[in-house]
Amino acid sequence: MRNYKIKLFYVLIFVSISFYSSQSFLNAQNPSSITFNDYEIENKFPLGIKFDVNATSTSRITDISVNMWKGEIGVGVYKNFDFEFDQNVNASLFWYTNSSDTYIPPGTNIKYQFKINNESGDELTSEIFEFVYHDINFSWDSIVDEGFVVYYHGPVKNRAYKILETIKETANKMEPIFGEYVNSPIAVTVYNNPVEMIEGLPPESKTIRRELITQGMAFNTIGTLLILASGSDYLGTASHEMTHILVHRSTEGIVSVPSWLHEGLAEYANIYPSFSFTNALDKAIINDDLLPLTMFSGQPGTSEDKLLFYGQSESFISFLIEEFGVEKMKELLVAIKSSTTLDSAIQETYGQTKVQLENLWRSSLGVSLYIQSKNPLVPTPRPLPTISLYSLTPQSGSSQIQNTFQDSISISEPINQNQSNSTSSCNTKPNELNADYLTIFTGTFVFLIFLLGRKYKE
Repeated sequence: MRNYKIKLFYVLIFVSISFYSSQSFLNAQNPSSITFNDYEIENKFPLGIKFDVNATSTSRITDISVNMWKGEIGVGVYKNFDFEFDQNVNASLFWYTNSSDTYIPPGTNIKYQFKINNESGDELTSEIFEFVYHDINFSWDSIVDEGFVVYYHGPVKNRAYKILETIKETANKMEPIFGEYVNSPIAVTVYNNPVEMIEGLPPESKTIRRELITQGMAFNTIGTLLILASGSDYLGTASHEMTHILVHRSTEGIVSVPSWLHEGLAEYANIYPSFSFTNALDKAIINDDLLPLTMFSGQPGTSEDKLLFYGQSESFISFLIEEFGVEKMKELLVAIKSSTTLDSAIQETYGQTKVQLENLWRSSLGVSLYIQSKNPLVPTPRPLPTISLYSLTPQSGSSQIQNTFQDSISISEPINQNQSNSTSSCNTKPNELNADYLTIFTGTFVFLIFLLGRKYKE
């Protein structure tokens, strides 16, 4: 009887080992049962983007999703396709871009990737594809150099080249401050007149959009610019606005960069500066009537105060760079990126508070110092949008309409892309269902072996 138990004990061990081996062999021979046949992407600007996918599988497909990265944003956003589970699936998804939350500026480079799962637990991930989300009302040409791309249409090729050269020159000028960030990609879409540009702007009410006249916008997180080429100061717009993107990239963190630093650096970098800011500043110096600059986190409300604010911001930043050097300004941006508060970053870099620095600047201008009360009652300025959108600097006497958003007449042929994928280029994962059965089977045998072992000892 004892010999019988010993034989049974070894048989069970042999069966367990054989089962493990057969499972490993099957998993190795069947890496995935999903085939990604083809897909199509269609530009429906300004409404959104349409995705169509065809896939097959030996078991029913249960999930298809697309992950999308906008411009230079490192984190993707995914959406799931809606379809009926089947072994052969044709699925569609419409990705809307016509609301404040979902808006994507024209000219933005988009990367996207598909992921497919089936009932057997297999997963297939496609390669990463790319396309440019253009305004389909026009047929676009492009010029590219040093990571910068300018999209244009119609008879403005010469202006497009000038915009590209201006961006490159601005990047070279600011490299000592921004370092490697000046080499980051920036995409520019050039519109020929305000009527064309309206469809490309972020969604707003029709009334506001009719009244809104903007020379340019920088979408800092995405890395895209919209520039109106019909004005005389379009090169200054390009130089100023692209600097906002560089400021964002070099300071991106938990600290909100104040407008006086953003606008001050942007106008300091501007190789085609506006004289209206200098005139406003000169007048305020004569009257000893400067704004408490570093007390503002946003901007003042009136156009006249904004002109002065821009003039003061540029003058203050220029003073800091001339007085303490370019390296200190670069250190400040690095400190902002890693600090928890703006004040601590300024103190760490300059060894002084922002008010002390402002008063050093005021002394150099020969105007009254700013005295900060213990309980300051500085009027709170109306803030700009928190999505880091910056339009061209204000003009004297103009009415400014604030944007409330955050961060199609003649339609040309839509963009279609068809590509095939095989499972050889995609990732797979083990069959989870089979793994569960294997765990139960193994546990049962181990338990039986344990019981037989106890009886054998007895």
